[in-house]
Amino acid sequence: MIVCCCYLFFFQVQSIDAANVTSAATGNWSATAWPNTGRTGTITTSTGSLTVTGTGTLFLTELSVGNIIKNTSNVVIGTIAAINSNTSLTLTSNAASNNTSIAYRSQGVGPVDVITINSGHDVTVDGIFTCASLTIGTTVGTTLLFNDNSALNCTGNLVMSFPSANGTNSISVANGSLAVGGTCTLSANTNTTGRVTAITLGNGSITFTGAVALNARSNRTTNAILDFSGGAGTITFGAAGNVFSNTNGIVTLGSSTTYIYSNAGAQTVFGGNYFNLTLRGGGAKTLTGVTVTGTLTRSGTATVTGTPSLGASSTLVYRSNAPQTTGNEFITPFPGTGGVVIENAAGVTLGSARSLGANPLRIGMDTLNSILNDGGFQLTSTGAFEINSGAFRLGSAGNATTYPNFSTNLLSSGSSIEYLSGVAQSVSTTPNYQQLIFSGVGTKTVTSGILTVNGNWNINGGTTLLNSNNADVNLTGDLSGTGNITSGSGTIQINGNWLNSGSFTPGSGSVVYANNSGGQTVGGVTYNILTLNNSTGTQTAANNITASVLNTTAGGTFNMGSFQLSASNVNHNGILETQNTSATPISSGLTWVGNVFYNAASEQTVVSGNYNNLNLSGGNRVLSNTGIIGISGVFTPGSGVYTVTGSTIDFNGTGDQSIPDFNFSNLTVSGNRSGNTISFVNGGTIGVSGIFSLTATSVSYIVTGNTFNYNGTDPQIIVPFDYNILIISSSGTKIIETGSIVNCTGLDILDDAKLNIEGTAQLNFL
Repeated sequence: MIVCCCYLFFFQVQSIDAANVTSAATGNWSATAWPNTGRTGTITTSTGSLTVTGTGTLFLTELSVGNIIKNTSNVVIGTIAAINSNTSLTLTSNAASNNTSIAYRSQGVGPVDVITINSGHDVTVDGIFTCASLTIGTTVGTTLLFNDNSALNCTGNLVMSFPSANGTNSISVANGSLAVGGTCTLSANTNTTGRVTAITLGNGSITFTGAVALNARSNRTTNAILDFSGGAGTITFGAAGNVFSNTNGIVTLGSSTTYIYSNAGAQTVFGGNYFNLTLRGGGAKTLTGVTVTGTLTRSGTATVTGTPSLGASSTLVYRSNAPQTTGNEFITPFPGTGGVVIENAAGVTLGSARSLGANPLRIGMDTLNSILNDGGFQLTSTGAFEINSGAFRLGSAGNATTYPNFSTNLLSSGSSIEYLSGVAQSVSTTPNYQQLIFSGVGTKTVTSGILTVNGNWNINGGTTLLNSNNADVNLTGDLSGTGNITSGSGTIQINGNWLNSGSFTPGSGSVVYANNSGGQTVGGVTYNILTLNNSTGTQTAANNITASVLNTTAGGTFNMGSFQLSASNVNHNGILETQNTSATPISSGLTWVGNVFYNAASEQTVVSGNYNNLNLSGGNRVLSNTGIIGISGVFTPGSGVYTVTGSTIDFNGTGDQSIPDFNFSNLTVSGNRSGNTISFVNGGTIGVSGIFSLTATSVSYIVTGNTFNYNGTDPQIIVPFDYNILIISSSGTKIIETGSIVNCTGLDILDDAKLNIEGTAQLNFL
């Protein structure tokens, strides 16, 4: 450790070799204003190279770009274009002479040099430079000028001595940049009139890290001047406490200038009329006698003590990456037409009830995900409201606030409004929300009208009341969260997914899943009227569904999956799919105008009811033995094993129908067919173990290639009919009742079956 410390001490001594340099003439900072100064080490150069190689040199601290390198006879070797290291630099052109390990001089100053400008010289900063300290001497007319976009970093103190005669010594930063790392002192402590020290600024910038002192006699107040009125420049004050020690000097703040108070601790802001004022860093910034006519910005963790005056066109901006609470700077009613702007993703919270008057509120105009919390304090406004990126949150655990009566609402996609009160809170149906969030345990009561949400609606905690004012809902995105919903007589129209896991009380209204192309998740809740508008694609149930009325649309699919559907009335024109394996996958006794698919791979029960097209493809099926399974369209049996005992299938359409290859218990053909045709499967077998009933009217039958099998174990009546192949099988006696005429092209009697032809009955072979 001792060796290391010694080494570090040696390194520090060797790496900083400051020179005291005083200007030699009017000229540029890079070279021509300065004398030739001997520098550390030796250099080697070649006329065939841009590179200067040093031995024991300190190029980085002793030299600057633009310095002129000379030999000890002051003969020019070249001008520095770049400094690569302490022992290597590059010239703007090949060296003027060959030199090996020679001592050298530079015309110019380095970053650690202590600089004095005097003798009435005008020195122009013509690039980007650093010095250790800077003194403007007493000779009248001594001036430091800045070219556009040039910069000087004075890491230590800046001292401007008062002139020894009448006249002005000045620093004109203009459109350049000056940084002072230590204190800045302007001295004019003389009884003589007309001896002035001044710093002026145009559109450039000045940073004062330390305190600024203006020292002038009370009867000579024009002798020490800070004049920042020359343009739209930026001034930064970094000193703690009182930034200015102003003894009779003059500070002109300017009408377009921006001022930044940046210390991490408390600062006293110089009293005066500011255009733009930024309070940065931390600590309390004391504003006494301060007026801001442009933009007042609070950033960092800075707070405000005292109350500023804000102009009629002023703007208040909160900009930070740490949480902020509004203070005295948010005057109520807010006087400035620029309004209040929130640029803070960590959130800004109102410290008390505030009014914007008719002035605007804007959130996240250039800071993504900015947040304004009203903190349970009511914000009132009749001005415009805009969220570009972020959120506006209303209420607190103990207080409910309402949405302000903004004149216009411009909410960008992805922006959110959150009602988060822990007590009862009213929810406005104005504006058209993008993302709407309900949180906190307080009941949220939606006002009358249409609640429009162009994004998602998240209900977390508490109960949402739509029934109090029978509000309608138009939701483009998803409905999510764990909170409860009570609907009234209004309509909830949703284009996204119902993902909410809270309870839903339907009231007398309806829920419409409005995406025409489907793809929606239908909430597993109890509905009054459930309407599915998809004419293509599939809507999918999330859980068991109960509805007083179910409406579906032709062309669309409603997939119940493994969940039960209980409906009292249906207007079913689409496709219903169920894989539920309970005794009642869907409600029985209803009329299904569209298609119904029982398509589970496992065994399912097919309930009674009137179906249009009934598809039983998949696993084993049990046909209900209570009620009638009516089919007015197409019956598609699957390949599974069927339990049909006691069931009745009634082909009851009004048009053409085909009866497939299937073993029925009871088979009925009914309905007025208006001259249409019933086709018995060609090449297949229709089996009936119970009752075969033909009551259809105005109908013709096609039995070509068909086999009809009476296969019951109990006695069966053979219906008078023109069969193709007639089979009598199983143990039950088959009876052709007296007076009946049965025709067939062939007859098979199997399994020791018995056929009774009673009385006048006829059995004819065609």
